[in-house]
Amino acid sequence: MFSGLFSKSKEQNNNSANFAQVLRKTFEGKDCLYFEFKGVFDDKLAEKVLPQAEKILQSELTNNANDKTLCIVCSCREMQDYDPIARIKFQKFLKNYEKNIKTMWIITNSKIIKYGGLLMNMVLPFPVKVVESEEEIKF
Repeated sequence: MFSGLFSKSKEQNNNSANFAQVLRKTFEGKDCLYFEFKGVFDDKLAEKVLPQAEKILQSELTNNANDKTLCIVCSCREMQDYDPIARIKFQKFLKNYEKNIKTMWIITNSKIIKYGGLLMNMVLPFPVKVVESEEEIKF
């Protein structure tokens, strides 16, 4: 969506500060798939974090027979940029599980990422909400 708008040099893209993780986290009693991004989300990080996300999601859906939906929270407060290939892989993940995603929350202070979230809200079949802090996440 906004790849290249805040492009960094190749040296910064190889920075060891690049980080992504996914875990199960609860907000207001609701289980969520929580992604945290720092630095540049690249193909290597996508290859690492998306299979982990699938395992967590599958486990949650299996263990929660009554509710086959989950919320996604993406903490992008320290995200600087992302690689187009990583974006495509993340979009494919979202597409594969779109029937199981109730809402996607994006946490950021970046105006560019906020704009990207608004664009995502127009094309995804589930609501995408952009907030500046975890405390703003309400169900």
